[in-house]
Amino acid sequence: MDADLQHPPETLAKMIEEAKKGNDIIIASRYTNKGRIEKFGFFRRLTSRGATFLTHALLRETRNVKDPMSGFFIFRRNILDGKTIESSGYKVLLELLVKSGDGAKVTEIPYVFGQRTLGKSKLTVGENVKFISLLLMLSNYRPVKFLAVGLTGVAVNEGLLFLLHTFTPLSLLLAGAISIESSILSNFFLNNVWTFRDRKLGGWTRGVIKYNLVALPGA
Repeated sequence: MDADLQHPPETLAKMIEEAKKGNDIIIASRYTNKGRIEKFGFFRRLTSRGATFLTHALLRETRNVKDPMSGFFIFRRNILDGKTIESSGYKVLLELLVKSGDGAKVTEIPYVFGQRTLGKSKLTVGENVKFISLLLMLSNYRPVKFLAVGLTGVAVNEGLLFLLHTFTPLSLLLAGAISIESSILSNFFLNNVWTFRDRKLGGWTRGVIKYNLVALPGA
């Protein structure tokens, strides 16, 4: 929690009660019912909501948490047994949620994020860069990998189309169809074994069909 009293100390008693009920991570939330932020400017609200949206998009472990950016929380030490926290600063909750896994019991209680009376905001360009870096690290750099795989798909498509159209009697239409499907299969394979290797599909047939249904309209 912050020491500038924007996080009301009286909320701790409620958080401890939730811990006694068997919850592993208890988050004081600005975005649950009755939770709110006092006198946040439009830009700060937009930034906070945008960061939450990006977090939910990249880290599936945070999607059931309304305020994953909260800096006010308590947790049981044993949920990190055998794990190492690599991040620092007020976004450590993100790494805690990701590394504690789906087995951790998480609950949120509302609180009013008070107005700052002393000190300065930590929201700087440097902190924003650290936040993006943390998201990429916790997501296993999936956005970067997904982009790289997409670029290889373009190379497969264009390269194979050139070879088939130049050195075989195939029509441009048939060569194009083969090239597109080859790039889709290439992207599917690389995403399965590299980008999303922690969620690797067991049965490929169904996955290939689904991937084609999604990819073909944009091919």
